[in-house]
Amino acid sequence: TRLTPEGRSVYMPSPCHETGKVAFLMCDAGGPHRKYMDVCVFDVNAKSSFDMTNLNSSSICMITGPESGFSESEINLLNLNKFEFKLVSKNILRAETAPIVIASLIQNHFDKI
Repeated sequence: TRLTPEGRSVYMPSPCHETGKVAFLMCDAGGPHRKYMDVCVFDVNAKSSFDMTNLNSSSICMITGPESGFSESEINLLNLNKFEFKLVSKNILRAETAPIVIASLIQNHFDKI
C-alpha cells in the first residue's frame, strides 16, 4: 500500500469472513489504517429486500452484477465471505445504471442529495 505519485490514497479491500464486512487498508499521509464498511450485494434473485433504515453509515460497499445475475462461482465466493444478498426492485436494472440508482437511494436516505 502506498500513495500514488499524485498523492492519492491506495485502497485495498479485504473481506472479513467473521463479520460480512470489508476492511479497506488505506494509506494516506497519516500512515496505513483499516476502515470497515458494510457490504451489500444486489441481485435480482435475492430473497430479502434492501432496507435503508438498517444502514448505520453512508459508507457502504456495493456489489452489483450483470443483468443475467451472478454466476454460480461468484455466488459461492460471495456466500463464503458472508455477504448478504439484497433486492432493490423486482425489475432488472441495467448493469450500468444499477449502481447509480442504489447510490442515489442511499444518498437520499442520508439527506446528501
